[in-house]
Amino acid sequence: MAVRLRAAYHRLLCGADLNLVDPNVWDVGVPFAIAASLASLAVSWLVYDGLCRSSLRYSSSVLSSEAEVLRYARAVYLHAGISQAMPPANITLMEPGERAVIIGWYRSATAKGD
Repeated sequence: MAVRLRAAYHRLLCGADLNLVDPNVWDVGVPFAIAASLASLAVSWLVYDGLCRSSLRYSSSVLSSEAEVLRYARAVYLHAGISQAMPPANITLMEPGERAVIIGWYRSATAKGD
């Protein structure tokens, strides 16, 4: 009786045995499948965080000189102004007014031939 209640609880409330693992692919129990899912999330986050902090990341995002501003002006205009593309880890919102400033800055600079 207790086994049936526990199985019914898992099916009704959690659905882990129905939705988590296909027994035709990997025949394991529900607790092991849950532990494997949580472990894969933890490992994935650690790998992502390690890559973000490593020297492999794109590190020239600070435009500290006029030459760097000129070099990346078109990319900033296209990515932030026109296409509205932002990095996945960017949790801040860029307002339409800020995009308009970037578009206006680039267009006025290129119209003058700078």
